[in-house]
Amino acid sequence: MPRRIPLNDREVRQLFADPAAYDDWSVRWRRRIGDEPQTAAARQTAMRAVNPAFIPRNHRVEAVIEAA
Repeated sequence: MPRRIPLNDREVRQLFADPAAYDDWSVRWRRRIGDEPQTAAARQTAMRAVNPAFIPRNHRVEAVIEAA
């Protein structure tokens, strides 16, 4: 039976050189979050609390260091 790709995944899937790799990962990820007791909103709040809002790029950091 072919796997269905959720509509909101189509754009992300197209970014992969091997879209089948995304399909495999997506299935495992959805299964895993389905096993967790958190709601989607609680999971989002937890991730926002610990993940950075911005990720500095090395070349930008080096430029700032050199300018200082």
